[in-house]
Amino acid sequence: MPDPAVIEAIGRWLSAGKRIAAASVVRVKGSTPHREGIALVVNDEEELAGAFSGGCVDGEIVEACDAVLRSGDSKVLRFGGKQGAFSDPGLLCGGEVEVWVYELPAAVAGQMASSACGESVLSINWAAEATHPDVSYLTSDEAREITAGCDQNRSSTSLSPQIRAAEFLLEKRDRTAFAVPHSGGAVFLERFGDQPVAVVVGTSSYSDALCRLGHFLGFNVTLCEPRLRFARETEGAATVSSSWPDACIAELSARGVLGAESAVIVCTHDSKFDELALTAAKRAGVGFIGAFGSRQTTADRRRRLGEAGWTEEEIARVRMPVGLDIGGRTPAEAAVAVFAEIIQTRSHRTGRALSSESGPLHG
Repeated sequence: MPDPAVIEAIGRWLSAGKRIAAASVVRVKGSTPHREGIALVVNDEEELAGAFSGGCVDGEIVEACDAVLRSGDSKVLRFGGKQGAFSDPGLLCGGEVEVWVYELPAAVAGQMASSACGESVLSINWAAEATHPDVSYLTSDEAREITAGCDQNRSSTSLSPQIRAAEFLLEKRDRTAFAVPHSGGAVFLERFGDQPVAVVVGTSSYSDALCRLGHFLGFNVTLCEPRLRFARETEGAATVSSSWPDACIAELSARGVLGAESAVIVCTHDSKFDELALTAAKRAGVGFIGAFGSRQTTADRRRRLGEAGWTEEEIARVRMPVGLDIGGRTPAEAAVAVFAEIIQTRSHRTGRALSSESGPLHG
């Protein structure tokens, strides 16, 4: 997901009638911290939001945004390799990055800033020999209309940019995609509105920290607390559910928002809550399932799950006690340890210190 500050700035500037230039990372190669997608935006009064690299090429990209707003012509910038953009010799990280800088059409900016558009896709179609790309934005409803009745047997290389964007949104789960059609040019697609869901079960100082950190990391957080006296609004939780854990998780699953990128974190120490939540999470195919608890609590929970018919393999999938061993003691430190394990599991990395490892930093 893009930086929320970027989307907020787009909406604010659009309301003020300002023109906006955007810089999107479309291709990366080698060792680089940059992720594909929209990285920063600049308006015609020289305000900016977002960041690219933390310093080494940000200045060049911001200057390119300013130039796009002056001339109307978009730019392709390449950093790293044997020769970087402008007079830059390359990225300090040693990788290679391609950035498209373009003016964001007001209609597209309005759709991006709208919180009501749900899942959607930004399409940047740079036709061969064109001086600037065609930028469009599709919601999931619009994508379904476009693909209705289309011939499913055609080659993907012959798709129109609109159909390609629609099928990417409806049929793929990738966050971004880059394609080079036979006709030349290139197409970049970026998905919006696909926040992974984190369900935190039970209220405590630990769950408060988990909700805040989860929100900061881009998760759509649901706090599940069936004890009405304890259920309360929690900073960082988009939703507070007073349903029992199995009903809460089943409802989210029925809506199709739970999957391999989702997480369920059980903070309660009561079998009538814990086992309902863990069983529902397993049934929903949640990618990361974790539970707090001491070694003794964990041993008791493992025994009860086994007696309830869980296999050893299913029990082993539950991270308990949840969190990486970083010595965290406070609720905030414990939340860091938990989300560090979520990220490590999702990325299939070792979790060891980077200074003790070799090879690519970003997998």
